[in-house]
Amino acid sequence: MSTVEGAGVMRDGRADVNESERFKGNFGSHGGTSVSADGLRWTPHAKISFPRAAHGHQAYDCHNNLVWDWKTESFLMTTRWYHDSPNVRCIMHFRSVPNEFGGWPKALSESHLILNGSSALQLYSQITFPYYNLYLGLVMVFDTKDPTTIGTVECRLAWSSGVNQPWSIVGWSPDNSSQSTSSAQFIPRGAGDGPTGAFDSQIIFAAAHPVPVASEGIRITTWAAMGLIMGRATRV
Repeated sequence: MSTVEGAGVMRDGRADVNESERFKGNFGSHGGTSVSADGLRWTPHAKISFPRAAHGHQAYDCHNNLVWDWKTESFLMTTRWYHDSPNVRCIMHFRSVPNEFGGWPKALSESHLILNGSSALQLYSQITFPYYNLYLGLVMVFDTKDPTTIGTVECRLAWSSGVNQPWSIVGWSPDNSSQSTSSAQFIPRGAGDGPTGAFDSQIIFAAAHPVPVASEGIRITTWAAMGLIMGRATRV
């Protein structure tokens, strides 16, 4: 495949799925969606024409998360939305038509801007998934509010009570433009000056698919880096 940017890949675990489409992927605004039987060899499925606004557009250089939403029997795509003025990163939802891997919105009015960032706290990407009667999101935040944090990425927890309902980041103001000084990072990052092998990363990215484990709650895998964007080394 070519022109793959910010890919999001999922395994469709439903019993009645065509085996040739067992794996599904969103490969950014240029790559569109694709399907695969084994997750290795892909067939283009549909181009996606992300809607544009007068002062904004979809930003394809970050992870495009893709998940099956059993509540609405549709696929839910989470991507980054970029406001040209003011210059901030936000989070947008696109939902397929029910029971089809397609029918993506062609108009901005059919999409949902779920979280607004600010110039100081820019929302880099989000992992979205249904969990019991809620929707949860692991939000990666590019932090520029302080000279000592510029270039770092934090992982925060967001939530919503239902489809098309407002989203909030835990510990932030209702408009998500500021945060409480006491609000903890969901997955803490370090100062980045520890020895090799230390859990001391300045950049935290949550993996695409958190795994609910009955005895533990939710198991999350993270990618992390020692340096600022982009890092000198990676850790999982």
